[in-house]
Amino acid sequence: MRKQARAFTKMLMEVPRSSNYLDFYQDAQFGQVAKYAIALKCCIHRILEDAGFYSLAHVLEAESDMDCSLLLASNFYYKQATLMLSSILEEILLPIHFCENVSDFDNWKGNNYRTPNLRGRDGLIQRLLKKNIIYEPLATQTANLYGNLSAYVHGSQNTLVHQNIHLGEVHRVVLLLIGRSVFYGMTPQRPIVIDKQAVFC
Repeated sequence: MRKQARAFTKMLMEVPRSSNYLDFYQDAQFGQVAKYAIALKCCIHRILEDAGFYSLAHVLEAESDMDCSLLLASNFYYKQATLMLSSILEEILLPIHFCENVSDFDNWKGNNYRTPNLRGRDGLIQRLLKKNIIYEPLATQTANLYGNLSAYVHGSQNTLVHQNIHLGEVHRVVLLLIGRSVFYGMTPQRPIVIDKQAVFC
């Protein structure tokens, strides 16, 4: 994680006269996110070491989605980073469901399975709760968390990158060309001008 934080910071520092400098290695919010990311990775590695998984594909997918979420967030794509977090919840809960429902897992492996909703009266969380696989308050906390993350999927006004545009706020995507690398970032209300290397889309 330290290596990632330094790489993210180095990428920002290489932008000439950038007003968006952020030292991820010293940033408390990034540190908190990194702490939970490391905890998840440690859990995943322990599960893999002990062969304590039911669906290897879901375990590996959860880890790659966490990496993707961190990468997106480090490039200021917060909405897209949050979308990956909702996928992680699904990838953690679905194999637990499959442990109790082998025929569903067989159908999933055959690409003949429709994943149920996580929330709701007949949602996956309620099914696991009724079978005493998970308990309260974890079930409610998980459902609430998933609901908050789903707001980004379904485009709630306050989760949009271009939120409050109807109030006259302007948000621009900035494309930075640095050497052969291309970076994207968001800037609300005012453009970032970096010589002639900044292109607004």
